[in-house]
Amino acid sequence: MSPSTILVTMGEPMGIGPQLCLSLASFKNNQPADICVLGSMHILKQWNEVLGLNIPIQPWKADIKKAAGVLYVENLAGLETISITPGKPQLNTAPWQHSLLTKSAQLMKDKTFNVLVNAPIDKFVVHSYDPTFKGHTEWYGSYFDCDTVMLLEDDQLRIALTTTHIPLSHVANSITIDSIYRTLTILHTSMQHLYGLANPRIIVCGLNPHAGEFGLLGTEEQNIIIPAITSARDNGILVQGPYSADSIFQNKYLSRSDVVLTMYHDQGLPVLKSRSFGLIANVTLGLPIIRTSVDHGTAYDLASRLELANPESLHYAIRKAIRLNTNY
Repeated sequence: MSPSTILVTMGEPMGIGPQLCLSLASFKNNQPADICVLGSMHILKQWNEVLGLNIPIQPWKADIKKAAGVLYVENLAGLETISITPGKPQLNTAPWQHSLLTKSAQLMKDKTFNVLVNAPIDKFVVHSYDPTFKGHTEWYGSYFDCDTVMLLEDDQLRIALTTTHIPLSHVANSITIDSIYRTLTILHTSMQHLYGLANPRIIVCGLNPHAGEFGLLGTEEQNIIIPAITSARDNGILVQGPYSADSIFQNKYLSRSDVVLTMYHDQGLPVLKSRSFGLIANVTLGLPIIRTSVDHGTAYDLASRLELANPESLHYAIRKAIRLNTNY
């Protein structure tokens, strides 16, 4: 489906999300897409003023010709009495932030837009309203009632996660033969349908140091990860491993793979972020929609100093979403 119509959620009102969205007024001029921000017109106008940007902000209307240099907004009511406190989250915005998620999912489900991109949200704030909330990936998976896989990528490396936003102490008990197998299946199918790879090559990290050292340093590799890999191979998936996490990111492994599957959040993402922070897209695989997001958080420190944040990660996430949409 092309050209794309992109819905960008504003995210945490007191973080850098609103100013990242304001940058889209000029960014969209060079994209083969219409971009609409789902957010609070009231909050965006306040940020526009305090940052001295003077960007024209207009209500989104699908049937009008979009003017260059204008930010178009689908207004989500609820923050009209709020004055921004840059860098200082307000818990009373939690219901609005939760409704931002719900409204964005409804608009995607109704096919009003065909690509969804998220600016950063404050997990703690939203969790204060919805105790089940752990992050965008998990929330959209629950809304659309499907298994999802979190994948982050730059222009050369893709890293997927078996578990997402859980405490490290819970990881070993959270990985199962079935969960790894389902993750491999989603990866395989998504690499085919979204990335155009007929026979995607997946390599898998072990959980323990040295991938368990044949059981000496842990048995999860032998009892869980290897059986899951074997089942995936038996069903036609090209997958190798498990390899030790301290070795898998060498070129000799990466050069013969299309994606790396790690067991937990901080096993692979520090590698990717240390090389490409700000030019990484977070892609949710398994959803019935195209969804990407930035590779960073709310950056309250920048927001509190009224410093202009680098919008490249949001721009990169949008460009990535547009490319994925051409294959969808």
